[in-house]
Order: sequence, then structure tokens, then C-alpha cells
Amino acid sequence: MHFVRFRWAHFSEELQAVKPNIFIIGIGIDGREGLSARATDFIKSADVLVGGKRHLACFPNVSATKIPIASDLSSIFETLQGQPTTRRIVVLASGDPLFYGIARSFLEHFPKDRVEILPNISAMQWAFAKIKESWEDAFLTSVHGRPLEMLLERMRGCRKVGIFTDPKNTPALIAQFLLERGFPDGKAFICENMGAPDERVYSKRLSQLSDEARRKAYGDVEVSPLNVLIIIFDEKPKRERRILGIPDDEFAQQQPLSGLITKSEIRVLSIAKLHLHEESMVWDIGAGSGSVAIEAALLAKRGIVYAIEKDADSVELIKQNLNRFETHNVRIIHAEAPSALADLPNPDAVFIGGSGGKLESIIDVACQRLRDEGRVALNFATLENLHTALERLELNKFESEVTLVNIARGKPLGNLTRLEPLNPVFIVTAWKASAL
Repeated sequence: MHFVRFRWAHFSEELQAVKPNIFIIGIGIDGREGLSARATDFIKSADVLVGGKRHLACFPNVSATKIPIASDLSSIFETLQGQPTTRRIVVLASGDPLFYGIARSFLEHFPKDRVEILPNISAMQWAFAKIKESWEDAFLTSVHGRPLEMLLERMRGCRKVGIFTDPKNTPALIAQFLLERGFPDGKAFICENMGAPDERVYSKRLSQLSDEARRKAYGDVEVSPLNVLIIIFDEKPKRERRILGIPDDEFAQQQPLSGLITKSEIRVLSIAKLHLHEESMVWDIGAGSGSVAIEAALLAKRGIVYAIEKDADSVELIKQNLNRFETHNVRIIHAEAPSALADLPNPDAVFIGGSGGKLESIIDVACQRLRDEGRVALNFATLENLHTALERLELNKFESEVTLVNIARGKPLGNLTRLEPLNPVFIVTAWKASAL
């Protein structure tokens, strides 16, 4: 019994010792008038007050040290990390700090038990209220510093979308981008300067906005950079059904050497061996026409696939195929491996389909750079290359397995069907021995 009381007392002291000293406070549409009494008390008693110039200007009488937020947050984090934990740091943010806000960055730099978050109404929430539409069934996103291409797949299948725009990706340019990629027309609500005296909410057809973008009649002069775009499509955009194992003839290929493409059956098995997930970082070395890179990118929708190819004609084919399949998370590296790999992020998966006579050095780099629990898949048509690869993988202390794939496809023979064999292919899969 004494032991239990001691343990509880010790645990209680630990709980009391960890108190938040960083308070991230969301300021809503109503400004300081919309803050709770608790949030106001935190601001008044702050030792350090951090925020944008507009937010800091709302509290001219607060005596705290004021730090304006600029584009470079790293210097602010360095300054705050040097502050004693006994000082109260208050960070002023817009709306809900965890909804495309600054809180995420703070939580990456400070322990969670030092941070408390007091959210407010976001501009997105206010915008939906203004147009009197529910938003629990909407896809909500931001294009601040993000390529529009990365959002395409996630927007397909959603009839209602809310977007935080930026000065580069204006409502008109977004409308043009979507319609050019087969999205249906619909109603667009542009909600500017929410809660400000010059607040403005109006609607147009997506096609109208797109026409204005083409005429370059819709720019920063007409629309405030502080806006939310809400789109309600006339019909749900069709989600294109992608099946692993795209038929070979759908890819642009070198003629008359089209037979050199990684065949769809081999492609499916090789990619399956890589154990990809949505955010995988992938290297496709010797990418050829880009068939493996494209199928990998369709699985790793939120990741990046690097297609490394030294041949200029093949690079042009990869570009054509990327446009054909709208795989915008593939980055083409027109250079020769292994030197081309030096500046790439460490991969979760590596596919080696061609080596240009540098197989051993490519395997060495792949093994050194592969992330923990990552996998390497290699394709070979010859016994000599198979032997070289297995030896090199063993030298790098990698475990491996070999699969020999013999495939025959049915071909018509008059009113009958015969089987036409494809060249046998060895698929080698390898992983770090420590990952077992």
C-alpha cells in the first residue's frame, strides 16, 4: 500500500511538472472581440507575443516582447527554443491553427506537453456559412505552395470542394486547370476578406472563370489574395479507374524496339515486390518508357517517383506517357546512374530495370541509400547479370530472393488459340538483413 501511494505521488509530481508555456491562439473573423476570456487572459499575461503584423497590431497595449512572423519560421523557432520554459509564449494565428495553420510547425519543433492550442472559427468555416452550404461532405484543401497537379486525384469523386487559394493559384486559374482536365462545370463561390469591412461573396460558373483566365481578365486586381474558393460541381467528377498492369500498347514506346518495355505482367509482380505505400519515395533506374515509374506513381499518390534515364529519346517518351496518364508525381532525371542518384532523397523503394553496364555500382548506391524496411527489385534476362546482382547484394549484407517468371500470351491461330511465350525474366527482390 505504501508502494502504491509512493508511485502515485511520484506520477502526480511528474504531471504537475509538465505545464504548457506555449499557447497558440486562433483569431477568428471577429478579431480580438471574438476571443474567449481565457484566450484574452493568456495574451495579456504573455512574456513573448508572436504573430503576423496584422494580428500583433490588435494588441498595442500588451507589454510582451513582440516577434513578427515572417516567411522564414526557422529563425523564430531558434529564438523561442532559447527562451526559459518559465516564460509564457503566446502565438497568434488565424482561425483554427491546426487547419492548414501554423500549429503543425510548432508541434514539430516543441514537445506536445509544452503546447496548448485554442482554436477559433476558420475562414473556410465562415465561407461555407456565408453560402449556406454544409461542409461535412466537402473535400477541403489549400494550394499555398503546392502544385495543383498533386490535388487532382484527391479531388476526383468529390462534388463539393473548398480551397484556400494563393496569389499564384487564383480562382480563375484553378477553374481553367480543372476544366482542361475533364472536370465537369459547376458553381464557384469566391469568398474574399472574410469578416473584414470589404468582405465580398459572389458566384460564377467555373466555365466563366476559366474564360476570364484565358483572356487574362481576372488577376490580382479583381480578386483579393485573401479568398476562399468553394466549388460545387454539377455532377460528381468521375474517378478514373486505374488497374495495376496497364496494357503495354497504351504506352508510347520506341519503334521498332517496343518489345523492350517492361511487360505488364512483370511490371505488376515487380511493383508488388516493392511493398509501396501512398507516400513512398521511389527510384526507377533505367526508366525506359516510364511504364514502371507511372504504375508506381499511381500507387504512391502522395509520394514521389524519380525516373532516371540517360537516353534522350526515352526521356521524351516518358514525358509523353506522363501526360497521357496524368501522373504528376513523377520527376524525370535525364542523367546516368549512379552519379544521377547523388542529390535525390533516400528512397523507400528502388527498381532497377537497366544499368548501362554499371550494375555493381548502382546496387552499391541503392543499398547504401535505401531507408530502413525499404526494398529493391531488379529485372534480368541473363544468368550473368543475375549472378552479378546476387553477389553484390550479399556483399552489401542484403537478403534476397529470386523469382523466375515464364509467361505466355494467347494468340489466335485461325479459329483456335495458341500460346506465344515471352522471354523469361528473373525478378530479384532484396532488403536489409536487419529489416527481417
